[in-house]
Amino acid sequence: MPADQLILAILNLGLIALALGVFLTMLFRGAFHEKSLRLGPTRDLHQPAWVYAVGIGGVGLYSACKLFVRGEQPTSVLLVIELIPYAMIGLLLGRARVAEAGFRKLGILPRWPIRDTGWGLAGGIVGLGLAGAVGLVVNLISEALGQPVDPVAHEALKTLREEFSMNLLIALIISAVFLAPLVEEFVFRGIFQTSLLRLFRGMRWPGLIVASAVFSVIHIAVVPWQGLIPLFVLGLVWGYLYERTGSLLVPILSHAVFNAANIVLALHLPEQLPQ
Repeated sequence: MPADQLILAILNLGLIALALGVFLTMLFRGAFHEKSLRLGPTRDLHQPAWVYAVGIGGVGLYSACKLFVRGEQPTSVLLVIELIPYAMIGLLLGRARVAEAGFRKLGILPRWPIRDTGWGLAGGIVGLGLAGAVGLVVNLISEALGQPVDPVAHEALKTLREEFSMNLLIALIISAVFLAPLVEEFVFRGIFQTSLLRLFRGMRWPGLIVASAVFSVIHIAVVPWQGLIPLFVLGLVWGYLYERTGSLLVPILSHAVFNAANIVLALHLPEQLPQ
């Protein structure tokens, strides 16, 4: 077996072993039980029901636009759609500001930044491994069905690989490593998952699953269907970390680590990309 294929096989086996190890550890430690998630801090801002309804509706509107509105729309329409998340973040920050210890409760100001940084970095590595393992299995099934997948499935990463330039790399780093994790985690974890927690009367797993599913589906325009499943798994990882720690810093850092790793892999080991 050629050396590059041997290295690839070893890395793939390592991803699967990591995924199984994390899953079995969580299973035997009872991490999947609802009561385990409820050990995390409360995020109740004691706001009226309309605030949470607007949170769910706003994220739902944005997700629907991402699914059904394509690039042939006027620039003004596309700009309005892209401003929806920022309007939702403004609502989140505004309501947190008037609530007692609101920024602390939502994890916008982490109580233990050093601990949360460690959790965030670890979560990024674990998320990369889990998404890689799931993506590997999905791709094998897809190939068996006669639907091979480009190893670099994300449109932005494809462009970087095919039309590399330093300006493009810098723009992608700013967008994918800094801006996207901050905005998406505020929206899908801070707003959506928190609002769903109120909708499901304090039950955390239903909201976590719904938020992860919506987070995955909105990427359908930039990844093939095979990439949505690893993204769903990532949403579960980041949502779980948010529930357990109560800190938005954790999923933001995890998301940033994952995106940064994917940029590196796209440039050097494109066959290793998990989505």
